[in-house]
Amino acid sequence: MYFSGLFAIILLFFVPWIGTYRPVLEKGSTKPGTCPNDNAFCRRHFKPKCESDEQCSGKQKCCFYYCHFNCKYTVEDRLSEVKSGVCPPIQGQCGKKTQLDTCTCDGECRGLFKCCPGPCGKVCLRPHSGKVGTCPKVVYQCTKTEPINSCERDRDCVGTLRCCTGICGKKCMDALNPDLPKLDKETEQKIIKFKEERKKRWDSYFENTLTSKKEGVT
Repeated sequence: MYFSGLFAIILLFFVPWIGTYRPVLEKGSTKPGTCPNDNAFCRRHFKPKCESDEQCSGKQKCCFYYCHFNCKYTVEDRLSEVKSGVCPPIQGQCGKKTQLDTCTCDGECRGLFKCCPGPCGKVCLRPHSGKVGTCPKVVYQCTKTEPINSCERDRDCVGTLRCCTGICGKKCMDALNPDLPKLDKETEQKIIKFKEERKKRWDSYFENTLTSKKEGVT
């Protein structure tokens, strides 16, 4: 009797802290779809951020998730979501005996990340832009130390244009036809003259530096 009574007390003490009690909406669910699974162990329920599906925008539903009601996308919407971009190539080999997927679809990855094949299973990775073509080679550059960029990545450029390094910083260029426009003879002569003068200045600087060092030694 003593042990049975003690077991009952212990059971009553732990029941509120374990289990997966999931409250339901008082007004019921009005939008189609299934709320995402929630494996969180709740010691207490937090203040709800919604009370009905009507308070959620678009296809979102008012679901009990991480110990409180909040607007969430349904399982069906997340499974059907396909994010833009191309998965990067698989690098390296898996050292584990069994592969483990950390995601099953793009909707399970945060932000712009996609669910891509990795060496040890599917993982959320930052995709490539998916734009084809090669950026043109830069044969000459401006003298600015920190040129201003008009783009940072391919998705900043419209259509098939890619964000490439240009004469003075990055800008959107036609990567399908990467040939740089030909310079007129006057501009070519200016560039050649500038490079020659710059070489003369450096040669003169090094020559004066060596001369001063020799005079200091003697």
